[in-house]
Amino acid sequence: MLFKKASYGAHPWLSSVLWITSAVAGFISITLAVSVLLDPEFAKSGVSIFRFNFTSLFSTQFLYERQVELLSIPEASSEDVPPIIATAVEGAASDIQAAQTSVSAALQAAATDAATAVQLGLSTVIPNNMSIGLGKVCFGWENNSTPDCHGLPFNISSVVPGTVSEILSVPLQQLQEIENKVVSAILETVRGSLIAAIVLPLLFFLLLLFWEFPNDLWMRAIMTPIGFACLVVPFLISTAVMIVVQSDISKKIDDSPLISVQDGGASKLILVGFVFSILMFGATVSITFS
Repeated sequence: MLFKKASYGAHPWLSSVLWITSAVAGFISITLAVSVLLDPEFAKSGVSIFRFNFTSLFSTQFLYERQVELLSIPEASSEDVPPIIATAVEGAASDIQAAQTSVSAALQAAATDAATAVQLGLSTVIPNNMSIGLGKVCFGWENNSTPDCHGLPFNISSVVPGTVSEILSVPLQQLQEIENKVVSAILETVRGSLIAAIVLPLLFFLLLLFWEFPNDLWMRAIMTPIGFACLVVPFLISTAVMIVVQSDISKKIDDSPLISVQDGGASKLILVGFVFSILMFGATVSITFS
């Protein structure tokens, strides 16, 4: 066995330290991979979290249209009155101006109240946030603390009424393109890589412990590339894909005034797992050379 062979060519304490380091690093990396795959929060929001400002768009348009429509009232002036009766109607003109000011203020207040009502009504049918995880896409509403989650892939425009989805066609199309990219990258690549990061290290250590090599040179020549492929490559792939996907999402959303985005927490755990996989590989290779 490898442990016995290593003990002949190195200090026993060094060999023990390397084995312990490799085992602990391997345990942590595998635990992190399992956590990312099984944690329900990462399934819902592990990739990206989006916050929307759609309702303000509707209320702003409504308020603008009503102000233009209702507040275009011609101003009253004493100059519009013939000079011969100017003095007689001067007081009446002043009353007209005061009435106009009062009516304009009332109309503006009514338009503002109507816009607020529009915004409150839309908040019940338009989500104010969305999250994409490793297996689901979830929507949250302002007055509902329970997210509405669906399995990936999912048609995002189906969560809003048809007339509203037509108005929001551009941002909804952006979100759908992002979701499609996440589906292909996360479901097909990252999840498979994390599963490999759990299974392959176990198989590698079984091979390392029980395979009798002809000599040390053969052991080093075979176990170094196999160790890198089994211990490091799965986390390397999942880390690289997550970073690229989240970077592309941020670039796509940066120029949108209606959507903001922040990265989910899964990428951080995957990155930590990648670091420990490198440590595990380094300790394991050191065992074969000790």
